[in-house]
Amino acid sequence: MNIAVAAGTTRRMQLREATRAAHQTLDDLIGSWSGLADYRRYLAGQRRFREAIDDIDPAASGLAWSLTPLSPALSHDCADLGLAAQPASRAPRRPQSPSEALGVCYVVEGSALGARLLHARAAGLGLGDGFAARHLAIQASSTRWRAFLDVLEATEPFDFGEAVASANAMFAFAARAFGSAGDV
Repeated sequence: MNIAVAAGTTRRMQLREATRAAHQTLDDLIGSWSGLADYRRYLAGQRRFREAIDDIDPAASGLAWSLTPLSPALSHDCADLGLAAQPASRAPRRPQSPSEALGVCYVVEGSALGARLLHARAAGLGLGDGFAARHLAIQASSTRWRAFLDVLEATEPFDFGEAVASANAMFAFAARAFGSAGDV
């Protein structure tokens, strides 16, 4: 499906609008962490999500980009809090085109923006870069978002419909991983 892209509007803004509901669903599942129990649920969900997607290679679908794996840091963070490994989520469908890969990367790279806020929340719980919040420190210090936006805007050919479908699918996949974390 090739959806017309509005003139004068960036792909980022259009993707943000087209994925708003899926993004909000995920944000609601992550929550605001009123205590360590909430953070533990978040951490378990984040681990399930990242273990399933960290091996996605956008370059395999023709996109000149790679993802930064967070699973090693998440494993350490979980160990700090005594969280046992949960069964991994079934891997999502791999992107088949550069536009689909852009949708995946939009979600994954965009999570670094939210990680800045989450990193501060974790600090409020007494967690930090060397204890139980390593993955947030990696994301919060990342400068990749701006570089990704350049790739997003410049990649041709670009199919907006494919990018939106892929991004919404990735948000939904993440929501399932967070929603299945349960009590830990």
